[in-house]
Order: sequence, then C-alpha cells, then structure tokens
Amino acid sequence: QKREKTPRDRMWEVPEVTEQVESQATREKCLRCERPASVCLCSALPCTPFILSGKLVVFQHPHEQKRKLGTVKLLELCVQPCEIYRGRRIPKNSSPLRDAILDLVQQAKDEEIPFFLLFPGPNALPFSKTTKELLHSKSRTSEGEKGEKGETGEKVTEKLKYILFVIDGTWQQAKEMFAVLSPYLIPTATQVVFDEIPQDMGKKYKLRTEPQEGLMTTLEVVALALGSLEGNGEGKESEGKEGEEDGRKEGQVGRRVKEELLHVLEILVQQQMTWNPSLKERVETGNVIPNRKTFTF
Repeated sequence: QKREKTPRDRMWEVPEVTEQVESQATREKCLRCERPASVCLCSALPCTPFILSGKLVVFQHPHEQKRKLGTVKLLELCVQPCEIYRGRRIPKNSSPLRDAILDLVQQAKDEEIPFFLLFPGPNALPFSKTTKELLHSKSRTSEGEKGEKGETGEKVTEKLKYILFVIDGTWQQAKEMFAVLSPYLIPTATQVVFDEIPQDMGKKYKLRTEPQEGLMTTLEVVALALGSLEGNGEGKESEGKEGEEDGRKEGQVGRRVKEELLHVLEILVQQQMTWNPSLKERVETGNVIPNRKTFTF
C-alpha cells in the first residue's frame, strides 16, 4: 500500500519545470521602463521625451531607487534634460556627487540661469510669482544680449532658461537631505514652494500612505512645476522653422508636459489598484495615516 506524503516529504520535492518557467516569466522586466513585463508602462509613455527649455535635476535618496513604485525613472523617460543625483550626504572631499553639485551651481552662476530649489520652508518664496518674475526678467535680458550679438553676426547658442532642483525621498529623508544641500545651493538657488495647488493633486494619485493631507509624489510635484515653468513664455511661439510641428506655443508645451506626466502616474496607480486593495481604498477615500506625527517645515 502506497504511503501518503507527509509535509516533510513535500519539503524535499523538486518543483516541476512548468512552475519554474512561470515563476521566471513573472520576474521578467521591461528593459525600458524597468517595470515587470505584466505591468509595463511603455504604452503610456511618450514615444520620445519632451525637450525642456530648462533642466530638471532630482536629488534622490538611495533607498528610493529600490522602491518598486518609484516615479523618478519615469521622469527620465518623459522629459529631458533630466539629471539624477543619488546620495544622502555630500562628502567634504572631492566625489562624483559633490563635484556634480558644485558644477551645477557654477553653471547657474556663469550663465546666469534662474535656479529654483523646490522645497517647503519658512524662507521659501511663492512658486508662481517668483518663477514668473525671474524668468520674465531673464528673458528680457537674453533678448537684449541676443540683439546686440546679432548685429556682429555671431552665432548665439541657446542657453537653459531655468534649472529646477527637487528632492526625492520620504519627508523625513527629504528634510535631512535639504539640510545637507542648503549650504551648497543657497543663495545661488532660490528656494520656492507651491502657493497654489489644484484640489485633486495629492489626493488622486496616492501610491503611498502620507503623514498628512495634500502631500504629493515626486512625479506630481515635477508635473505641476514644469507645467508652470514651460508655460511662462506668455504664449510666444517657440523658435523654429515655419511649418515644423515644434512651432507650438510655450504655454501649450507646459500644459502637454503636465498632462503627459500625470497620465503616466494615473496608469501606474490604476495598475497597482488591481493588485493592492489598500491602495484602492486610499485613492477612493483619500485616507492618510491616523495618529501619526505631522511633519512641519
């Protein structure tokens, strides 16, 4: 008579080949968006990144790079130029991270590029008013220089219109990283904070539980900021040959960048909601973490 298998016997059984193949298939990743193949986001991404009139720089905490729901990788695929610096502290001696930050600050000084550090705090200025004033002032200066050089027949190279610097991490990590960054970036960089936030922002795309209401993902923050920065051209036609598709109004570019970024985030949230009931509840109810200390800046 055949003896029934005990739990100990099953422990030593070798899985069938079909199970191994299925397990391997579920671990396959898309080479472009680096998401699991079953939840690839490439169909929601633009075919080619939007070319910004400025530059986006993200200072990312090392732990964020390992998070499955991180949105910084998606930013690189949606907009360019986009630079990612990773670290939590800046070494006192020369290092790739320290050198990159010092080079960025020097570039902003040498080329007189409006440099915005987007982070809340008592010294932060209102985003909309500050960016509009600085960009408008810089635009008038650039047009004057361009006219003077044009008379001599010299070729004028297009400079960055702005540098936007954001921090990617949990709020506690971000506060620590901001404290490390401040001596290097300020006063070259102007610290700004959103003075006007659409009501649905911070509520519609709740990938994580937040310590307080209204906090946003890094992708949301960048979408809102770039939508404004790229739209501060006051409706002027972008430079280019007549008849080209790039002859669009700058305000329209800002709106399109914002819409595309939020569209990608919305698809990501929808995908996760099918697998994560708690995420679905957060999105539908807008719940935050109960009885948790609120971070202040």
